[in-house]
Amino acid sequence: MSTYSHSRLSTYETCPLKYKLQYIDKARVEEEESIEAFLGKRVHEALEKLYKDLRYSKLLTLDELINFYSDQWDKNWNDVVRITKKELTPQNYRGTGIKCLTNYYSRYAPFNHAVTIWIEDPISFSLSKDSKYKMRGFIDRLDRTKDNIYEIHDYKTSGSLPLQEYLDEDRQLALYEIGIRERFSDVKEVKLIWHYLIFDTEISSKRTPEQLSDLRKETITLIDRIEADKEFKHRESSLCDWCGYWEYCPAKKHLVRVDGLPPKKYLADDGVTLVNKYTAVWNKLKDIEMEKEEIRADLIAYAKKEDMEIIKGSDHTVKVTFREKLKFPNADDPKRRELEKIVRDAGLWNEVSRLDTNALEKAVDLDKLDKGVLEKVKSFSTQEESATVSMPKIERKEK
Repeated sequence: MSTYSHSRLSTYETCPLKYKLQYIDKARVEEEESIEAFLGKRVHEALEKLYKDLRYSKLLTLDELINFYSDQWDKNWNDVVRITKKELTPQNYRGTGIKCLTNYYSRYAPFNHAVTIWIEDPISFSLSKDSKYKMRGFIDRLDRTKDNIYEIHDYKTSGSLPLQEYLDEDRQLALYEIGIRERFSDVKEVKLIWHYLIFDTEISSKRTPEQLSDLRKETITLIDRIEADKEFKHRESSLCDWCGYWEYCPAKKHLVRVDGLPPKKYLADDGVTLVNKYTAVWNKLKDIEMEKEEIRADLIAYAKKEDMEIIKGSDHTVKVTFREKLKFPNADDPKRRELEKIVRDAGLWNEVSRLDTNALEKAVDLDKLDKGVLEKVKSFSTQEESATVSMPKIERKEK
């Protein structure tokens, strides 16, 4: 069985096809990197430098830290870094990184509240006693306080700040806690700490033994599901814009194929041709349907005005039938709950499809309700005239 990580599990949850392409097929991916990922790497490198120098009693000044960050930015910048937010420039993102580091430095200097044990170090552990379900990951920083509390720190350069409830359900750092408790025998308490650097905000969370036990079981179940998957179907979401596997995806591959084609070749593509034909027909049908509804309304008005039911044409007749129907409160109507209670109490909830008002109307028409319930139900209804238009063919008599 493969060794899993939080990111590997998350990839499957986001899109099983991407998981297969990335981890099983190891398919070629577009050589692009988002500016958000690039920014995150440079900030992580700077904080790694800060704490590794501290290990040898060297405290970088803020200027030295910013200079290191700027040098790393320049050394790694290349043309494949992708900016999806066109209103922003590379300098906007570069400045954001400087802001993150400045805020962090001001908040935590001189960085001596705890002993730093790991800095950007890997962690490996198992979710089961038989070592069948192996996990791995990287911890941004692991500290041990004077009170012997282990702290798992994670740096985030995300442009959004999550709610506490979201982080209380976070899987990644909680999985790392399982690994830390296996690795260190003196662990009694663990704090999970996220640094949302853009917002100069620290958020922490803790897990109970029961929560960690549940997490083991849930993660094992997810791994079993992945291992049993034979189809790995694609799943579209807002995250597709950051995926590099479009050329392999049924939902995106045609977009890649025709993107950038000159006009003549674009219009000659079989897929483009078929979609254009389909769209043209669909628009015609839409116009015809609108015209049909306008004529239908005119027929109903004519039949009502002339007091007619059958109207004859050249090859067909049209029958216009008027009837009074009951209209019941909509789901957002305050009276709806009262009506639902009456239906429940009468034992009709399943019969009328959890208060499908059409089914309820039919039950009234077919006289399925006893008199007392019928009167209560009718008190919630109003009379509404409806018209149906049918078109039986004229049967011509042979001469």
